[in-house]
Amino acid sequence: MILRILETSDVHGHLLATDQGGLVKQSALIKRLKKAALPDEQIITIENGDFIQGSPLAYFVNEEIHQPQILEAALDSVGYDVSLLGNHEFNYGKNFLEKSLSFRTTPIICANILGNDGQPYFGTPYKILRCGQYRVAILGLTTQYIPHWEPTAHLKGLKFVSAVTAAKKILPILRQKADVILVAYHGGLERDLKTNQLTEPLTGENEAAELAKLPGIDALITGHQHRQIADYINGIPLIQPGCFGEMVGEIVFEIQAGKVINSQPKLRSVEKEKADPVLTQQLEQVKSKLAAWLEQPVGKTETNELEIHDHFQARLKGHPFIEFINQVQSAAAEIDISAAALFNNQQPGFSDPVTISQIQANYPFNNGLAVLQISGADLKAALEQCASYWSLRNDQIIVNPAYVFPKIQHFNYDIYRGIDYTIKVSRPIGSRIIKLNYHGHPIAANEQLKIVLNQYRALGGGDFKMFSAAKIIKEIPIEMPRLLINYLKEHSPVKVGKTSNYQVIK
Repeated sequence: MILRILETSDVHGHLLATDQGGLVKQSALIKRLKKAALPDEQIITIENGDFIQGSPLAYFVNEEIHQPQILEAALDSVGYDVSLLGNHEFNYGKNFLEKSLSFRTTPIICANILGNDGQPYFGTPYKILRCGQYRVAILGLTTQYIPHWEPTAHLKGLKFVSAVTAAKKILPILRQKADVILVAYHGGLERDLKTNQLTEPLTGENEAAELAKLPGIDALITGHQHRQIADYINGIPLIQPGCFGEMVGEIVFEIQAGKVINSQPKLRSVEKEKADPVLTQQLEQVKSKLAAWLEQPVGKTETNELEIHDHFQARLKGHPFIEFINQVQSAAAEIDISAAALFNNQQPGFSDPVTISQIQANYPFNNGLAVLQISGADLKAALEQCASYWSLRNDQIIVNPAYVFPKIQHFNYDIYRGIDYTIKVSRPIGSRIIKLNYHGHPIAANEQLKIVLNQYRALGGGDFKMFSAAKIIKEIPIEMPRLLINYLKEHSPVKVGKTSNYQVIK
């Protein structure tokens, strides 16, 4: 028998067709493969999480018209056998998530997010499907690291257990019940596939390499890191299909006498697929409403200085757009020290007039803000960590390759407002901050300071261990897209100067 596994992951609300993909194209490919299946071929489809958040459409549906059922109906339309929860499913809070999932008919599997009774809170821990004469078990797991990114209020009554711990408990049961065992995990790899060397600190965020060591697993279906992977680990096929609806992950098994005798992992681009007409029609009405909403102007800048044309130079020398983000954060928190990042190299900045479309393009995340009470030592540690973003090659400043491979991490380089500091890249990592002043005086290690950060960073996201929930003294729950809109409306026309309080030198 041929068993074909098809996976989508990290769609992030990108349902509509783009040049590269979109769920409507993924759906077309999945349905085409199902229709073309041979008589001895069985197909299993898995949606691997981070589905309901991350695009203008998702924001519009969830925050503006309050109809999450539109997203859930789109997911159901594809015809998945099971679905998982990703970390971004929790961005709107547990109550919202429960409301959204109440519209989903696709079975949810999640073994390691537990309720107060110690039992899986969402759906069931696994699903066993009959595929011809064989039984195929799918174990569902989600990264345990979510409490490090989300406010406590978003996770009330939930406990997040290591994916490895949960798998060790359940796999012996599945080995008794099924012929083939698939582990679907909204998490990624913490080690290099070829060398087995660590590629990141062992925080528990990504545990796929540890999962691959467990006996009895026939495949690892992963996500979360937005990587494009089709390979083997410990002899087990592993896939991860990138993000934003651009790829479908696939593993093809040949099974004889209840045993896998051959496997082939691959990624399928959906770039040239024609959009699924059924799902396209289903989304037509919300698409037209979305387009009208996105074109609404919210303010004027009277300058093109907020447009970003060179992201490397913007991070290296500062940019008015980053200064503007920090300015909005400082105003919202009434705190003069603020830090913000350019999340990726696709952020366009603002042009005149600023529309909601531009807000969404620049700030697709629904993070609120938090004010922390930290020490001077904490601040310096954070700046030293940011300084590791840079490296030298042939006496030229470059981005440290560790921030580009295996996972792009531009979002972990923050630029600060309200302090004066200098990064000297030629010095060893951990001792690169050669100037750090606040209001004209050097900052002492024991000096107490207030700083405003987005919730992700405030909770230690990006492995910034000097920040934590324990240091939060105030939360601003209004999401940044809304804060930006409000600020632009109140302060239009906006003009911001270039960042001049920090330097990056050789």
